[in-house]
Amino acid sequence: MGTRHDTRLTTLARASAEYNERQVLAARALESERRVTAVRLVALLLMALSQGLLRDLIDGAADHDPRRPITVAIYAVFAISAFVAVRRLAATPIKERIYPLMATTFDVGFVLVMTLIDLRHGQVELEGMVTFLGLVISYSLLRYGAESVVYSTVLAIVAFTTAMQWADAFSWPRWTFVVFGFTASATLLWYTRRAVRQAFVDLKRRESLSRLVAPKVVDAILAGRESGLRPTRRVVTVLFADIRNFTSYSESRDPEDVLRFLDDYFGRMTQVVQGHDGSVNKFLGDGLMALWGAPEARKDHAVHAVRAALDMQKVMREINGHREADGDPPLRVGIGVHTGEVAAGMLGSSSQSEYSVIGDAVNVASRIEGLTKEHGAEVLVSEATWMLLGDRFTGERVGEVEVKGRRGRVVIYTVTGRAGEAPDAAPADTGGTATRRAPGPE
Repeated sequence: MGTRHDTRLTTLARASAEYNERQVLAARALESERRVTAVRLVALLLMALSQGLLRDLIDGAADHDPRRPITVAIYAVFAISAFVAVRRLAATPIKERIYPLMATTFDVGFVLVMTLIDLRHGQVELEGMVTFLGLVISYSLLRYGAESVVYSTVLAIVAFTTAMQWADAFSWPRWTFVVFGFTASATLLWYTRRAVRQAFVDLKRRESLSRLVAPKVVDAILAGRESGLRPTRRVVTVLFADIRNFTSYSESRDPEDVLRFLDDYFGRMTQVVQGHDGSVNKFLGDGLMALWGAPEARKDHAVHAVRAALDMQKVMREINGHREADGDPPLRVGIGVHTGEVAAGMLGSSSQSEYSVIGDAVNVASRIEGLTKEHGAEVLVSEATWMLLGDRFTGERVGEVEVKGRRGRVVIYTVTGRAGEAPDAAPADTGGTATRRAPGPE
């Protein structure tokens, strides 16, 4: 029961996504059926031209059977009605399956009746029938249901067999040649349809899920690795980044300009986070929260998070370079990083869900980010993170600070750069006595 409860939300999220996929596929199938009706009208026009005007010009005064124009007229009414109807119908999964079967019945039935009429006048050539039945089968390429391929192929074989028996011209070699040809064409169409549909479904599923969860979570859902999304305890590194004094800055700007800036800013920062194997968990106004170590665990998550933090500051300096060239004041970003244990997993309902983390580590990382304003630092990390960095970075111990909502005090450090690299900007005065490397893990 515990396992079923753990996966309930994830299963509901997938069920919701699959329902949306069915609705989208139904709409696409209806659009494809509209194309089929257009092709049917063109085929009917060409057939009427070849079997009517051209036939009279070439063969002279042929024997006119009144059943021929009546059959063509009935089929024309069906073709025109279908052309109009599919442009007024609402897309539903049931119509996606039923309508193509009904249309195929009319198509094959028309070809069979016309052939039987010709056979009554001694015309036993069945090549034209085979051509039109092949066209009917090819309509399945534009239809998403697999049953459309099977149904049209079986119906075409039955119609062809009936015509051969009616003409008393049944031949096993000829019959098997046509049947194998129909079957091979149908198989190719089925594989093509399946590949196109699967590509479309994967694209729409990824697009839908990407709006709710991070790319790593999307990969896990699509790959069926739901065990990594169940609520569980994980040791992760959490990063919070926030633009300082952005509220006062945005008040003096047009909302469109503010949104345009944030769109560019978040796009750049997301690339940095993902480039360091992290995932942006959520956007918080002008800030963001990023994770390392979840949903996929890794040993060096703290190192990747701090590298990302430093590169985010580099990107911010690049943005400020463009802003200053345009006469705009520079903006600064404060980043807080903390490593600790959290509860991680899918949260939400069937209509909307997200992969999130909850726990003291999230609160501490957020508070450390807020302390960057007080200490004039760009990147502050907790001692828990600092002890995992080894000798890869340089920085200073700031001291012990109180964190709201936490009993114990937290030791924080400022990170000024990577070891062995010259800093991009002069480190802020944090009250430390000397710049030193981070110690290795104890």
